[in-house]
Amino acid sequence: MSVLIALGTTAAYAYSLAITLWGDRLGRSDVYFETGAVIITLIILGKYLEAVAKGRTSEAIKKLMGLQARGPCGAGRPETGHSRRRWATWSSGGWDG
Repeated sequence: MSVLIALGTTAAYAYSLAITLWGDRLGRSDVYFETGAVIITLIILGKYLEAVAKGRTSEAIKKLMGLQARGPCGAGRPETGHSRRRWATWSSGGWDG
């Protein structure tokens, strides 16, 4: 994609330069200097916006991962009325209980 953009903007610039230098001989007066500049500016702006969006998404995913449950919630907890024998906790070695 970058090669196509570079090729297109270079062609527009070369054509415009030729028309500027020899336009009276060729009978042409249309130039496209601004077209190449606008295309390149929009491409750079799009890449910048994409990078910002990716950064925000990464931050949001990290925050969501911080909200993960550390172990079982609700089932088998003594305060829910279930017997203590069923209460299990997670440790680095696996489930205890």
